Amino acid sequence: MTQIAPIASSKPARPSGLVIDASSVVSVCSVVDHLDSAPSGARDSRTLEPHRPPSESTVIDAVGRIVDAGQRLVLARLDLLRLDLNDLANRSLRSAVLVAVGAFLLAAAWCALMGAAAAWLRRYLPLPLSLAVVAMVTAGVGTAAILFGLASDRRGRTLPGEDGGHE
Repeated sequence: MTQIAPIASSKPARPSGLVIDASSVVSVCSVVDHLDSAPSGARDSRTLEPHRPPSESTVIDAVGRIVDAGQRLVLARLDLLRLDLNDLANRSLRSAVLVAVGAFLLAAAWCALMGAAAAWLRRYLPLPLSLAVVAMVTAGVGTAAILFGLASDRRGRTLPGEDGGHE
């Protein structure tokens, strides 16, 4: 009699201990569904049904509600931030336009004032010379304003201890 050697299985050997794979989960789920669908009188009291503690589903639901609430809170904060940034941008743009209009009107008024000063100086000096005097005065006042602004900016930027040790 010839002895037949066992054929090697293509499945890998299972390790010892509890191993749960997809087929096990499907099997357990189908058994649970079958038991749940059976009439209550048909169930054997000795049958082991999966026991879920009553608080497990409420804990899972609570965690889900916490995650949902957290997401809604983050989205609400982002919407609030977007609205605040839009408000800031609108106010900044409105302020910038008003400053630009004011600067243009001030420059026009300065030009008109310098034209009037040149016209008044024309009584005493020739027109080209009166325009040159007005231009020099304007350049001197502008240079003084720039230097004063730079000096006050430097004074405002001093760090503690930069003033030579004086407090």
